[in-house]
Order: sequence, then C-alpha cells, then structure tokens
Amino acid sequence: MTTVEELTGIVKGLADVVKSQLTNQHDAQEANRQHIEALAKTVADLATNSPSSSHVDTLKLPQVVLPRYTGKPDEQLDRFLDQLTTLLKSSGVPAKHWTTYLKQQVQQDLRAYDFVVFAEEECKHALGEDPANITIEQYETYFNLVKASLVKKRGKPKDERIRELLQVYYNLQQSKAEPVSTFAHRFCDIQHELEKCIPGIHYTGTNDDIELRHAFLIKLRPEIGKALMSRDAKYSSLSEVIEAANRFEQSFPPLPLLSAEYVDPFREDKAMLKPKSCYNCNQPGHFKRNCPALYNPGTNQERKQTFCGNTTS
Repeated sequence: MTTVEELTGIVKGLADVVKSQLTNQHDAQEANRQHIEALAKTVADLATNSPSSSHVDTLKLPQVVLPRYTGKPDEQLDRFLDQLTTLLKSSGVPAKHWTTYLKQQVQQDLRAYDFVVFAEEECKHALGEDPANITIEQYETYFNLVKASLVKKRGKPKDERIRELLQVYYNLQQSKAEPVSTFAHRFCDIQHELEKCIPGIHYTGTNDDIELRHAFLIKLRPEIGKALMSRDAKYSSLSEVIEAANRFEQSFPPLPLLSAEYVDPFREDKAMLKPKSCYNCNQPGHFKRNCPALYNPGTNQERKQTFCGNTTS
C-alpha cells in the first residue's frame, strides 16, 4: 500500500517535469521571435540601402496586348495614342521606353513610323543635355512632344474627320442578323466621336436628347423601331430606349445569316429575273392566247377542241 510520503514524492516529480517542459517551450517561442525580428530587420535594411530605380529596368512585367496602328481609313490616330499611353502607364513600363513602344506599334504604317523617327530627332531637346541624368518628367514631356508631332503630320484634318463620321453615321443601320446590344454599342461609339467633334450635335436642350433617341429608333430594324417610336414619350434617355429595345427584341429575334427566312437586301431577286411562261404549254416567249399549240400547223385557224371527260383533243 502506497504511503503519503510516496504520493507526495510522485506529485513533486510530475510538477518538476511540467515546469521543465513549460520552460523549454517558452525558450523556443522566444528564439523564434528573435529570429523573425532579425529577418525583418535584414529586409528593411536591404530596402533602405537599395534604391528602387535600380530594379525598374529588370522588372518582369505581365504581357499586355498593346493596340496597333496600321493607317487604315477607319482607324483613329488620336484614340490609338490615348489607349497606348494609358496601357503603358498602367503597366508600369519605364517612361524612357515609351517612344520605342510607339515606333513598334505603328511600324505597319510606314508614314507614321517615319514621322515618329523624325520627331525623335526634332524633340530631342526635351531630354536635356546630360543623358545620364534624365528625369521621368523629361521622358514624359519628350513622349508627348513626339505624339503631338505625329498627330500634326499624320492625323487627318478635323473637317475631313467630321465628314467621314457623318457619312458613317447616316449610313448606320441595324442589320437583320445583328442583336440590338451590338448595334447600340456601334451607335454609341459613333455618337460619342461626333459629340467630341461637334458638341451638342443631338441635343435640343440642357437635358433633352430626344433627337438622339429618335435617330436610334429610326436606325433599328423596322419591326422594333416603329413599335417603340409610338412609345417614345415614356422614355427620358437613350439608355432607357436601348433597354426597351433589348426587351422588345425577344419578340423579334435577329435572323441568323444562314436562315432560310433571311433575305440579303443586296442580293437580286431571282424570282423577278425568271421569264414568264405560257399557261397552256408552259413554255416561255408567248402568252396563252398566242400559243402555237392552239392553232393547226401551217395555218392561222384555231384548233377546234373536243372535250372528252377531263381531256382535250
């Protein structure tokens, strides 16, 4: 039988074991904390002693698809330059490389490429006299001067641009196979470009765009535009008209291009080109009253018809 002294000894031994384990655990946590603090201090020292500018050129950026300018009549040089500048800035590309990217994206248009090369020499004064100490602001100013020179020499005159936009706008029409959402996007794009060239072109008042709404409805497919034109007073903006047209389109879905019911408006009507045929002999070239089958051969006497049941002899 265990005595009181033995039990006391056992309890004391267990207490010593627990105390030693707690002490070891505390020492381990303290060691980990000190190690983490040392690592953090090392990283902070590296960040302080190493300037960020020295790592900019070696930074690997995610691939960004930049717009291209090919010089086609429907391309807008101003819009291309705005998109390119925005993407270069948002992607973190160093400002000293912007002009190089500009040359790369216009190389399909030889005239634009030559103008950029010429502008580089013409605007080099913006970079200062010391190539080793060019600031970011100087690179940006240089890039903006090159862009302005390109627009001046390669861009279209404002009057010519307005004429082209008006021609596209007046010829704009929703096709049979085009959804309302796609057509609305095209319509708004052209209207936005016209608004930049001719402010307030579709507005009769401060907050009234009734002319713009009517223009959109007229250019819709007739079965949709005519139905919504009678309800135009219910809508106060172009966005409401577009939403209503999208809902109404469910009753008149666009026909697929390969549908048998789809008729190409530029295709000739084959039925109108087919010659008429005689109702008697089913041959072209004459009417029934002049059909040779109704006359005796070699004479102008009309053949007598004898009816026998459902046949004629």
